[in-house]
Amino acid sequence: MTFVRPIWSEAIRQPCHLTVDWDAPGAQIAAAVAPLCRGALIAMRNCGKMPRDAEIGAAVRATDPDRETVFSNIGEFIAHHAPGAK
Repeated sequence: MTFVRPIWSEAIRQPCHLTVDWDAPGAQIAAAVAPLCRGALIAMRNCGKMPRDAEIGAAVRATDPDRETVFSNIGEFIAHHAPGAK
């Protein structure tokens, strides 16, 4: 839950983990301009979560829901990111 709380409760910007090399110098700068995490956006859309942040809110509104191939609820999102999850 520690991973999800800031994203879900406070709606902070979550960069796509596939586009940022977290071991590289300047990773935080790269994260600031990286695309938003599609999984998080779809999960928010699936659950009706509308962030107050203008950038994230617009991204959620522009994202189609997908309860079949992406997290249909926050519990699935948490389970996917749990230690040892595949």
